[in-house]
Amino acid sequence: MPINLINAHTHTHTHTHTHTHTHTHTHTHTHTHTHTHTHTHTHTHTHTHIYAFLSNVRVAFRHMDKEMFRNIYVTYRGGS
Repeated sequence: MPINLINAHTHTHTHTHTHTHTHTHTHTHTHTHTHTHTHTHTHTHTHTHIYAFLSNVRVAFRHMDKEMFRNIYVTYRGGS
């Protein structure tokens, strides 16, 4: 089972803005107008620095001593 060192997270932020405007106009008779506007904005941010970090991890493993790599592998596997 491979070890998942880093989880890449995608964060979705939803902002809901509700604006209520009440306008009262008095003429010969009275008109009351109520306007409700709801705006929903969804922003999705993907953190690209995760990929740069993973690239650095790959470089580190490539330069790691094979015996050290084997010890780490055995430790993560839980074997002997």
